[in-house]
Amino acid sequence: MSNAKTNIMVIPQMQDSALAGAFAWWRLSGDVSGDALTQTWAAAGLDEKMLPDMPSPEKALRRAAMEMKGPRRMVRPLGKEITGWAIVDEHAKGEDIGWAVECRVMLNAVGQASVEPADHPCAAQVLADFQAQLTCLSQQDVSAWLCRMVAKVNAVALRDTGGVYFVPRENLALWRAMGAALEAASANVMFDAPALRSDDPAEMARLVKSILASVEAEATKDAKDLEVELAEETLNTRSLKIRAERAERVLAKVQSYEALLGTSMDVMRKRIEDLQASITVAIFASEDEVK
Repeated sequence: MSNAKTNIMVIPQMQDSALAGAFAWWRLSGDVSGDALTQTWAAAGLDEKMLPDMPSPEKALRRAAMEMKGPRRMVRPLGKEITGWAIVDEHAKGEDIGWAVECRVMLNAVGQASVEPADHPCAAQVLADFQAQLTCLSQQDVSAWLCRMVAKVNAVALRDTGGVYFVPRENLALWRAMGAALEAASANVMFDAPALRSDDPAEMARLVKSILASVEAEATKDAKDLEVELAEETLNTRSLKIRAERAERVLAKVQSYEALLGTSMDVMRKRIEDLQASITVAIFASEDEVK
């Protein structure tokens, strides 16, 4: 048996000092039952506050209505004052084409769905789909949720468009537990490849370079956004304190990766610290104005 194969087999038993983290990605397939995910989440002992929100009644009804689309059937939104959609059929008569509203699917003020006329052949199916959509996460829902979850585990995107992330070792167990819960509740598949510390300086330099570039890109964007908001917007005390908390999170992430990678991001850290100082001054000024 070669050394390469042996190394792969012993990765789960390696000490934390050998593991920098993991490169993580996923493949989504089909919808996810909210009830099933809640059950697997609880069985894993995970915080229920991290679970994704279920679709709103508006989103669920829209998705139910869209299920009715076909080659000669369209779904069109009703007026702005009404939350609902019209199911419109296209009819061909010789050289002419006409359209007719078959039924209207609407939502009332308390989130209940109805179809007019109530006895339309589409009504039962639309209402059944609506109830199902209320407890069903689409691939888009899951994708957006996972992107929020990578932030929870202090991960960074290794590509500008996302898709592949680096999860630091201190949060890897949590990330894997979340991924296992999602896999147990659905057909989605989570992947990760260990990012190992190496005695080879060149290999280690490549690992640090790829992760460091991603951390700096993310922190640079966050810092720029904060600088623009402070320069262009009139923010009240509450809004300024929210920005201060955001800046603190960015700084904490930079510092955690400095420790993990054994390198310094002095320029970035100073930029964020200067931002924090500016925000603090703005908070004091805002509070004085209120007085």
